[in-house]
Amino acid sequence: PAMSWGGGGSYGSSWRSSSRSRSRTGRGKKTPSAGVTLTLLNVNGQEVPVVDLEKDSLFCSNVSWLLQQALDCDGKAESQFEFCVDKDIMRECKAQLGVSKDDVYCARLLRDDLRHMRVVGLAGKRSVMMACIIALYRDPGSYTMNHRSFWASLQDYKLDGPFEELMESVDGKQDYWGGGGGAR
Repeated sequence: PAMSWGGGGSYGSSWRSSSRSRSRTGRGKKTPSAGVTLTLLNVNGQEVPVVDLEKDSLFCSNVSWLLQQALDCDGKAESQFEFCVDKDIMRECKAQLGVSKDDVYCARLLRDDLRHMRVVGLAGKRSVMMACIIALYRDPGSYTMNHRSFWASLQDYKLDGPFEELMESVDGKQDYWGGGGGAR
């Protein structure tokens, strides 16, 4: 079954960041929305993050370097994954989320030890990159990313709160490197 956070719908619980229209103090400017809709699909026993990333998302302009940081690489973020066709994922996206195969961007990471990871973006390359970040962060493998370094990068750009909120929407309250002082 799908667990979903975002847009509502009849397929599961929903979550979408509520910071959409908060004003900055005294300036009247709106802060961008965290703007991420995350759904976790179970496809053949594998957890597949499905991400819809709004263009005004806090993460949209940062997702490339966040993926580079998560993978500890200097190469272009786009060269760290490849689009693929996975009929099981396509079928589950249609059955559980009601999205057409034309709206599903299925991808896998290219690093040899991560090729088993599949992700879905519903809004192009940046949503795929965000799905990759979430998959890496949640992977129970022995080493997929340096969580402490990644968390420091999130803090540097004040993205730690929105990222923590997103992860808590999936996992419940956790102790994160930057949030609660505990280890993950």
